[in-house]
Amino acid sequence: MERKTVGAKLTRWAIFTILFSLVPIVASYLAAIAKSPAALPPLSVALEHGELYLLSSSFAAVGLGEVIIGSRKWEIPRLIMSGFSAIEIGLSALLFSFANNSASSAGTGAYWAFVSYPIFISSCIIATTCVALSELQDV
Repeated sequence: MERKTVGAKLTRWAIFTILFSLVPIVASYLAAIAKSPAALPPLSVALEHGELYLLSSSFAAVGLGEVIIGSRKWEIPRLIMSGFSAIEIGLSALLFSFANNSASSAGTGAYWAFVSYPIFISSCIIATTCVALSELQDV
């Protein structure tokens, strides 16, 4: 594949998968702002039930699907990224279950929202790398 094709696919991935998946979370945060116009609520209000863990798991699953289907070229990096994706899926599912079941306790929602940030960022990196590898298979 040409570099233009890889760049175009990664751009589509970033816009249509990552950015558009955040629209419901942004809408939830805007609703929280509307409820309390006197003070700006923390972002954790929209993330305290583990919403980013769901997105992280989905991104890692898409990345895994992209990297396991295709030719045998780039086999070692594809195997490594498959492992990272599988770990990310399992970790996101586990943390989501903890966050979702403990968010009703006072103060724990902000904790789970804070923990979800690095998980979400790593999932985006892993999935984007998998998508790029899937396009580089013919190089």
